[in-house]
Amino acid sequence: MRTSSLFPIRHIARLGEGAPLGFVAGMVTVLYRYLLGQASSVSEQVLTLARESVLLALAWLAFLGFLGWVVGYLVRFEPWLQEAAFPT
Repeated sequence: MRTSSLFPIRHIARLGEGAPLGFVAGMVTVLYRYLLGQASSVSEQVLTLARESVLLALAWLAFLGFLGWVVGYLVRFEPWLQEAAFPT
């Protein structure tokens, strides 16, 4: 005779599998937001220095252009990346 339960044991096992995954996903999100804050601070410092030096301003623009080229290169070889953030 089989008994039915509203909350079978296999659901508890799935909770045991999903909880660590949710914790890791949360930690990745926190780390991402922390790094965004740090990147903003570094960007402000670089822009402050770039106001004093034309050469540094050109180097910063070259660096940003390089990053744009890398993103364009990735999108060309992996079209699914194009739809990840911005609608076209």
